[in-house]
Amino acid sequence: MMISTIEINENNLLVRKNLFLKLDSFHSKKLITLTAGNGFGKRTLISSYLKHNNIHYTWFTLQSPLTTLQEFLSTIIMHLESIQQNQLETLPINQQVDEVINLLLKKKDPYWLILEGCEHIQFENHHFSLLNSFIDRLPNHVTCVFLGKRLPNKITQSKWKMQGKLLSINSEDLAFNKEDIKYLFHSIYQLQISDFEIERTLQETEGWAAGIALYYEAVKELPSIDREQFWNHIKTGDDIYQYITNEIIEELPHHLHEFLYYCSLCRTIDKEIFIEVFPNLSVHEAIHELEDKGVIMIYDANGTPRLHELFRRYLYKKALIELGEEKIQIFHGQVSLTFLKKYQFFNALSHSLASGNAQKTAEIMNLMIDRYEPEHFLQLIDGWLESISPSLDLSMTSLLIFRCIPVKLSERLIDPLLLLLKKFENVNPAITLNIYHRLATIYFYKGELKKAIIDYNNSLNLAKQIDNRPMIALNTSMLAQMYRFIKNKEKSISLAKKALLLAEKDGYDHTQMHSLWNLSEIMVDGGDIHLGKRFAMESIDVSLKCDDAAVIYPYCTISKYYRKTNQLDKSFQWVEKAVKHAEKYQIETDLGWAYTELALWYKDNQQFELAEQYIKKAEELFKSFRHHNCIVRLHLVDILREFNKNEEAQKILDDIKKTVKKYDYGWITFYEPKIEPGIDEKLTLKLLGSFEIKVGRKQIKISRKSSKRLLFLLATQYKRRWSKEEIIGKLFPDEDEEIASNYFNVALSYLRKELEPDLKKGRDSKYIKYDGSHYYFVYENIDCDFKKLNDLLDDPINTNTSLETYIQLYSGDLLEEYPYEDFLIEKRDELKSDYLDVLKKLVKESEGNRKLEQSYQIYEKMIQVDPFEEQFYLNYIKSLLKTGQRNKAHQIANKAIQYIEVELGIPIQSEIESLLTIKSK
Repeated sequence: MMISTIEINENNLLVRKNLFLKLDSFHSKKLITLTAGNGFGKRTLISSYLKHNNIHYTWFTLQSPLTTLQEFLSTIIMHLESIQQNQLETLPINQQVDEVINLLLKKKDPYWLILEGCEHIQFENHHFSLLNSFIDRLPNHVTCVFLGKRLPNKITQSKWKMQGKLLSINSEDLAFNKEDIKYLFHSIYQLQISDFEIERTLQETEGWAAGIALYYEAVKELPSIDREQFWNHIKTGDDIYQYITNEIIEELPHHLHEFLYYCSLCRTIDKEIFIEVFPNLSVHEAIHELEDKGVIMIYDANGTPRLHELFRRYLYKKALIELGEEKIQIFHGQVSLTFLKKYQFFNALSHSLASGNAQKTAEIMNLMIDRYEPEHFLQLIDGWLESISPSLDLSMTSLLIFRCIPVKLSERLIDPLLLLLKKFENVNPAITLNIYHRLATIYFYKGELKKAIIDYNNSLNLAKQIDNRPMIALNTSMLAQMYRFIKNKEKSISLAKKALLLAEKDGYDHTQMHSLWNLSEIMVDGGDIHLGKRFAMESIDVSLKCDDAAVIYPYCTISKYYRKTNQLDKSFQWVEKAVKHAEKYQIETDLGWAYTELALWYKDNQQFELAEQYIKKAEELFKSFRHHNCIVRLHLVDILREFNKNEEAQKILDDIKKTVKKYDYGWITFYEPKIEPGIDEKLTLKLLGSFEIKVGRKQIKISRKSSKRLLFLLATQYKRRWSKEEIIGKLFPDEDEEIASNYFNVALSYLRKELEPDLKKGRDSKYIKYDGSHYYFVYENIDCDFKKLNDLLDDPINTNTSLETYIQLYSGDLLEEYPYEDFLIEKRDELKSDYLDVLKKLVKESEGNRKLEQSYQIYEKMIQVDPFEEQFYLNYIKSLLKTGQRNKAHQIANKAIQYIEVELGIPIQSEIESLLTIKSK
């Protein structure tokens, strides 16, 4: 059915200058088309233009399918001449066309013939030909105007475009810009809204006319402060969303509802992605049907459609209800993997985040770090993630994303962010508060805590201004953490509790997790330690729901609680969980935090070598995190002092002092123990790895080569006694007997003097003894890594209890800087072989007891000691694959290929690839 309607209401006129300028070209046009979904103001634009320019017109509206051209023509004739329907039925269609043309020739200049609802035209092909011919024959003063959701395909657009006789206006043209919105509110609605409200309305509605009008109806009686907060708290029951429901969604067939909900979860409707995720659905037909029913689709330059953002946000809220969070997360996970297969890493990362899979997110981020330049990551932190999925609000992604991006990379984003800040600072507080938050977080990880505090406060104040409650909560929690680090305990507790209240009141899981952990750290460090443990346990519960990777932080807090209450066995269980978790995700900050706690556990357990090993790992991981690095190095100083490495400790401490002074870390304090003079300091002899010898804190340099070689011989062969002749035979085999004897006496005397400066007589030496015929070395007063290791190897009873320490002892091959000393070669190989034999037993025992993290530590040591042993790599890779650590397995595989195949020339790559492929099936 077609009806002839519409009386233009004077009060509904809206002058849109840019579009009016386009329409002014109508004198040369045969056809004007306006195609867009519901609510884009097609009718308002045309009616306003007609009235503004006093143009005569006839307006027809289609409300159901129009199947014949005769119906169209007869309706026009009846309207223009008031002829009855039965008088026209006898006329052939060609005569009807002639009749309409003749009637139009009589109309005043100019004249518009308007057809609204053109998507309902469903002619046979020959009728479309006649319609095209009819439009061609229109008098010059007559313009045909089609309005609708889409234009029928058979209308000849290309010919009229080439002739300059067609004007096309689409949804992009119809969308209101800032000036349109300002004019509408200030001149038509007589409501003076701020530039921010204009910007925010444009951002939220994307210029959709119906949305803007409904926004006006919702806020026209509200004060400006409430208007500015309207978009933050819009609900599904509000008029804007009710319009979407009543005018569009309820008109759709039910089978499209679920597909539409899934469309709302993605920034664009990538047809290839949807075809893979929904193999049984005709995606092209579904999209076409959605457009046909008035769902607003916007196309990018590549022709990829997306839902209008306001629709999308509404549908996402509906999807949460109709599909459920679990189903949505599964979908995001599928989409992420599909994008990953296409090497579209940014899209893969965003959907991985939305799926809640922190481990996969960290893996993708690691791949991207190797792949892209730092400036490319500006996309991630400049609102792009939030545009991908409505679930990726900054308040939910900030804590994970900034932990994953290395500081060396993120600090290069400061200048671009400052430029963005300059652009938006006085224009859009919603964007500005996010920029301030991102800058603050980068400053925090760089170690510029005072700058971080300033910008977190800037972000917080803007969040309060526009009532962005999630960001109010997160910024408050981040400030609590800053004040915790700078030792302002009272302020930190107050802010953490405020953040916790906001988070628990409104359900912000990420901020709740962070606030609970903040409070737990404060309490365990110096408050109600048992309350701190409770907060940490609660933080674990929340973390496992929203950011599984971050659970290592409360794990470490629980470990600290048990350390402080002298329950070291329980403490180790928790720190072991933390390390295992951090190594699974391979996020530098998380690993550094976990290794620090493990080092402190070893220190409290009197295993100082292992403590040193792990605190140095943490130091390396926190190398770019200036403030954290200072804290970790202070722990290193304490550990070094525990086993009298005072000179090294002092050197590090002096360097920390310079950093503290330079960057004004006034809250970092130092402890410098007084060293009493006159104490008999122990000799320290390091023979594994690089050679080193000290008396107390003083390092000794033995410059005479023969004395050094004599020490090596006696110290490494300490289980036997040597005659002078035997020693000469080893050290001076090519010299005459008298000369060699003289060389020996000088070497021995010099060596004794270096080791014992106050020694008066050689026979009184504590270290190099002489029994009247033989020389031998005494270790009773010496701390020596080589001797300790040999004792462990010689004592099988002790091996089972001391293997952790023993792994640390082997810091390198025996005197590896002197590879060509004949008397060392056999001993070096023997020690290395014995050591690896015990490692093999240990790794087998660890795997048998399912202590997999311990076994990984041993495998690392094995390939460090002998990087050319193929079987070590293969066993390690198999073990990693059993626990799903594919990323780490690939790292070890690459190392194996480098050492075995590239350096030795032994083929191994195919075997490793086969192993990885089998395990992935």
